[in-house]
Amino acid sequence: MSNLLRFRIVVFFIASLCLSCTKIGTTNVGGGLIPSSDQVFTSDTTLDVVAYNIQDPKDTTKIYLSDSHIVGSIINDPIFRTTSAYFYFEPKPPIFPYVNPINRDSIVSVDSVYLLLGYEGAYGDSSDNATVTVQVQEVNQPGLMFMNYPVQYPNFVPIITKNIVGFENKVLYPKNLNDSVITNFERTKGLIRIPLPVAWGTPFLLTYDTDFTYKNAVNYRATFAGFKVQDVGSNTNTLLSVSLVSNTYLAFYYRYKNNGRIDSAVTYFSSIIYNDESNNLLTRQANFVVRSYTPPTPQAPIKGDSLLYIQTYPGTAAVLTIPGLSKLSNRIINRAELIVYQEPQNVYYDNLYPPPNYLLLAAYDSTRGAKRNIRNDYYIDANNYVDLNYFGGAQKKTTINGQSVTTYVFNISRYVQGIITRKDTILNLRLYAPTNDEVLYQPPYPNTAYPAYDNDGNAYRIGITPLSANTTAFGRVVLGGGVGNTSPYRMVLRIVYTKI
Repeated sequence: MSNLLRFRIVVFFIASLCLSCTKIGTTNVGGGLIPSSDQVFTSDTTLDVVAYNIQDPKDTTKIYLSDSHIVGSIINDPIFRTTSAYFYFEPKPPIFPYVNPINRDSIVSVDSVYLLLGYEGAYGDSSDNATVTVQVQEVNQPGLMFMNYPVQYPNFVPIITKNIVGFENKVLYPKNLNDSVITNFERTKGLIRIPLPVAWGTPFLLTYDTDFTYKNAVNYRATFAGFKVQDVGSNTNTLLSVSLVSNTYLAFYYRYKNNGRIDSAVTYFSSIIYNDESNNLLTRQANFVVRSYTPPTPQAPIKGDSLLYIQTYPGTAAVLTIPGLSKLSNRIINRAELIVYQEPQNVYYDNLYPPPNYLLLAAYDSTRGAKRNIRNDYYIDANNYVDLNYFGGAQKKTTINGQSVTTYVFNISRYVQGIITRKDTILNLRLYAPTNDEVLYQPPYPNTAYPAYDNDGNAYRIGITPLSANTTAFGRVVLGGGVGNTSPYRMVLRIVYTKI
């Protein structure tokens, strides 16, 4: 990753988007864009959009420890083809050097060993017969630092694993994964329990000690470098979302002597530790998502594609241009909104694989090879928030020809006003479904700095997080294109304006 500063902010949604067609949301940002006028003659018009599909060559989506991790496969999507997702992580003792609370000499037997995964949700097939067949392998590269690699990383440097002797694949039924789990030690919902061989887990309690394995993280990794969790089913069409920081443990269940009686106990290793001599306080982890879909060869930019194919990252994107912006006469822009409609395909698959929760409309800086915010409309306020209630991008439903379709609306009123009033540069736009991402940030007018810099001279970036966007790989949609699409789902820029 470059030395550009990653500034992560929490972006919030208000329950419903304000989509008035007659006024701009109240704010002080961009003041001075709209000239004064004593006469009010409100009209509206639409401008054509030229849009075409691309595969983002700089997709560097990363999954951080606190993010949802994805495992599973999709093999039967007739439009977007296949997806495969698997992850690696290393459960550790809570502290180094580590001593188990129960003295090993008191342990009578190790009864069971489980990998517990905190289930969050599913994407795809959750019908009665749907399954995900999970295989757990052991990482066989003790020195590998696999933290925060891009999701496509295995295409370049595979992580070597080995089978766990005696392990049997676990068949999961997504429809049941949110059920309550009640054992002697766990009482919760959404807990995936994968049994591991007792013989494999016994040394963690009866053999390893502070002389070597539990002395520090380096020695621990030399003994056990973590797990790979993957789907090996032949007919899987479901992706599962798992939290590594909530309800995810390597659990050892055993019995021990306690003042003349036999008691039961459990020891948990988790993804977070509190003292690590190697100064690596968090577990190493990586989530890899491999897509087989390649968007169609784009038409000539002047013609555009009639359909746009958008997958949640790591996925596809679209390039948008609006040639008519250069021809707008002097006027007050009351509202300028890009309206993007889902164009229905096969109803069954559209329901099985629903659209992304959120799309982002960003500018593209070809000089820096990076996306950036649409200045004045996508901005950070005084509380370090980006108001997506104003800018838009969250999915909502619209009925067209009696059918409910997903719609995305983006408010770019100040951007359009700046083109008219100040002759601001007309931007090359990108439309995509982000998860973890970042965009270069240019502050609102009248600040002319671009890009903005911090005190260390690093380019200022806005962090897009799954809290405000999408779970990795969850979401795909076919959108109506602009020029070249003659259906009711055609993408347009609608402008409500006042003549001067």
